[in-house]
Amino acid sequence: MRRQIDWLTAAGWTVDTVGVGDGQVRGVRRHYPIHPPRRWTLTPFGTVALYLLSSRAMRFRRLVTDGIDRALHEDIRRGVYDLFVFNDHHLMPWVKDRRVFTAAALAARIHADVHEYFPPRYSRRTWWARITGPHHDWVRSLIGDPMFTTRSVVVDEIADLYESEFQIPRPEVIMSAPAFAELEPTPVHTPIRLVHHGKSELTRGLVELVDAVGVLDDRFELTMYLVGGEAVADALRERARPFSDRVTILPAVPYDDLCATLNQHDVEVAFFPPTTKNLELAMPNKLFEAIQARLGMIIGETAPMVRIVEKYQVGGIARGWSADALADALSTITPEDVSRWKAATTHAARDLNAEAEGRRFLQIIGGDGDEG
Repeated sequence: MRRQIDWLTAAGWTVDTVGVGDGQVRGVRRHYPIHPPRRWTLTPFGTVALYLLSSRAMRFRRLVTDGIDRALHEDIRRGVYDLFVFNDHHLMPWVKDRRVFTAAALAARIHADVHEYFPPRYSRRTWWARITGPHHDWVRSLIGDPMFTTRSVVVDEIADLYESEFQIPRPEVIMSAPAFAELEPTPVHTPIRLVHHGKSELTRGLVELVDAVGVLDDRFELTMYLVGGEAVADALRERARPFSDRVTILPAVPYDDLCATLNQHDVEVAFFPPTTKNLELAMPNKLFEAIQARLGMIIGETAPMVRIVEKYQVGGIARGWSADALADALSTITPEDVSRWKAATTHAARDLNAEAEGRRFLQIIGGDGDEG
């Protein structure tokens, strides 16, 4: 969303935002917070009343749109806006509310940025999931609603899935690439500096990565910059205790400092065992951030990432999803390999950046500025 706002404002659009939280984003004229729903909706009685006894429209109104400033609703009704960008699928039911999205409002372009793949059905293992599941299914079904004039996702395979399932025009692909960074590859270090940055979630191959380093010799050291989940970081430190001199786990660095920090390493490891559809089809921010930081890559057999790594020759691929498979891939790389990969990122970084993706986004929404 931050990048979309930057693209729009740079192209001359006046941008208002609506969402959870009161924070004002640079370049935004006005932010409308979505206030929490009334307390009664969170009680057991409220849950039953909303999810079992209310209509879909009434349920969404009570949970979401009642918390949105009436002044914004009035502006939408009057057709003040030329473009609506839904930056996730959870707010999509709003566009079905004819009290707000009048004929005047619907004259605007309406873009749905769906990002990832949302499974057709959610788990029904708990009573909460059994009650709320049909609501989530309904919200998801609106991805295919013809009221959305354009759609975008982050990777080709997800675009194909939505096109096939909903019988809609194929969503466009806007990759999550950061701004171009004016950096040069650093000389390969001794030992080779492996790095991983991102969420501290064990499903993202963190255990396999630590275990792989434990198998490797002292030609390698690993630094992890993890977001949140201190308990996960502690568990990983404990797992790495026998070789703790070669593993460092740190908190995430500020985003504006990320590429410069990563630049001091050699090889980013992005190894995501395909335990979910989105991990199977992952095209994560970290891939592009590593390229902008001028790092080589070691990845798993995640098809979208493989496509980028092979096209630009910026890294190697582990064959298999075990810690041993990852260790095998890492153990074969040489300083000469890493130097070659890092040099190749100079070309890749000029193709895979926010500026290039922003031009595509503006083409998709069909306007290049001087609009509201």
